[in-house]
Amino acid sequence: MNRHSAMIIMDVDHGPGDAYPGLADAARRSATLLDDLASDLSPVHDRSTTELVAIGPGGTIRREFDLPRSRPEYSPAGTPIGEIQHLFANGKWHTPEDCPPPPSDDNGATAWQWLFYNVMQEVDDSNLCFLWDFQPEARPGAA
Repeated sequence: MNRHSAMIIMDVDHGPGDAYPGLADAARRSATLLDDLASDLSPVHDRSTTELVAIGPGGTIRREFDLPRSRPEYSPAGTPIGEIQHLFANGKWHTPEDCPPPPSDDNGATAWQWLFYNVMQEVDDSNLCFLWDFQPEARPGAA
């Protein structure tokens, strides 16, 4: 099975300035969500292959997003910040396979690009985005 990337958007206690007193708790909750996802994908999950790639304030990341447009170079999981196969937001997991259809004036962008864009437009600096990279193991008997 190929490596997967997951973005997990967490509400975090936000202090004055750039302080996030709830960062450690949010990181633990994020890691638990990722472990649960990896277990759902594969009965064997080797945590040593999991990497926390980045953490960033939602509002900062949100400001980097333009309206989705056709990107022929994108894979089905393509987003402006790279390939993301799993997105956790508002208490639920999303994948390129299960997102709602794009708007009728979709600019040639995929439904996944639109879902990702719409989710990111709702985040602010009270949210932290955790970007994880992990390797689900193939299920026994899977080709």
